[in-house]
Amino acid sequence: DNIRLVIWAEALKGFFKNVLFGSGLGSASYYSVLATHYQSHNNYLDILCDFGIVGTALFLMIIVFLFKVPKGKKIYMLSYAIAFLLPLAFINGFQTLVSWVPMLLLVNEKNILNQ
Repeated sequence: DNIRLVIWAEALKGFFKNVLFGSGLGSASYYSVLATHYQSHNNYLDILCDFGIVGTALFLMIIVFLFKVPKGKKIYMLSYAIAFLLPLAFINGFQTLVSWVPMLLLVNEKNILNQ
């Protein structure tokens, strides 16, 4: 009963309640806990369900901004981003430091690469 695809399908109910602006903080976990008794365990799904298409678009703009580095350093930035952002697909905590510390480190690395 702890299958991520089942949990994520239940969490998406929060997204479909209000596609444009989302259903509010914690909605992904709220809907997944109602049906499966497990948190959503996916930061990106949390962003989509909590903030809808508008919030997800803003988040993606941040990610695009991170990749504005010199041409020869894009592979380095990509590997750095994968190392920090991929694990967020399997843990909760968008509203916590678990999510924002990697983002801050990526912004810092971007600034270093652009010097």
